[in-house]
Amino acid sequence: MAYYLLINSYVLFILPILPNTYNLPKWIKLENSIFPDNQCTSIVVWNNPNTIGCTLGLPKFTNYLRDITYIPNYHLGIIVGLLLSDAGLSKQKKSINARLGFKQSMIHFSFFWSTFMLLSHFCSSMPYTDNTTLKGKMYYGIRMDTRGYPCFTLLFNMFYQYDAEKKRYIKIVPLDIYNLLSPESLAYWIMGDGLGNVWKGLYLCTDSFTNYDIVKLMNVLLIRYNIKSSLVVLSGKSRIYIPSTESTKITNIVSNHIHYSMLYKILGNYPINLK
Repeated sequence: MAYYLLINSYVLFILPILPNTYNLPKWIKLENSIFPDNQCTSIVVWNNPNTIGCTLGLPKFTNYLRDITYIPNYHLGIIVGLLLSDAGLSKQKKSINARLGFKQSMIHFSFFWSTFMLLSHFCSSMPYTDNTTLKGKMYYGIRMDTRGYPCFTLLFNMFYQYDAEKKRYIKIVPLDIYNLLSPESLAYWIMGDGLGNVWKGLYLCTDSFTNYDIVKLMNVLLIRYNIKSSLVVLSGKSRIYIPSTESTKITNIVSNHIHYSMLYKILGNYPINLK
């Protein structure tokens, strides 16, 4: 089992020293491993987008494997950005751990698929269609869900709080959002919830957050990235508006992490997959 230590808002994962193999449960022994036999000894660069591997199709993970799974910084940035936009964390009735769910319209399939490939290490199955009917019109979407992990439960406790009046958990902005909002997070936040172009500025759809949380995000944009923004109300919804004068700053920060089909949100062109 893994132990967690919180120091200056950073979660450290401390693993105890394992005993000799003959004392280990059968499901931990190498000969009973659920992973394919691989004799590769190549050096793998840590915290690289594509080096954590894929676990699709493997048998059900044991509690031990879930406990020792954690999130590299790069992938944490992706997940934080998605949580600020379209993704959500949830707990199933019979599970103590949270899982990540992410859905996109089929029109943004290429962006969705690239995101799924980066996070497939945490998934047991392929994405599936998830269509919605709104006012008599069918909207086609695609969705992915991860396994439940203790590391996702830690994020759930940071991003959600129970609302006694609504009798459900609601999404909030974590207190440590200054450290969590990395360039990768900002890029995926924009790709998920950004509206606008280089001439008119950029709107971030923060509809699910309170004004208090929105101002918290604006402060981080200003203090950490020197990006000036304002709070505007559109159709009764509070959103963050970043003027076009800040577009160069945003492009310099996030351009290396923006999917090609989403470049129009920071460069002012039409989506490539709509041409």
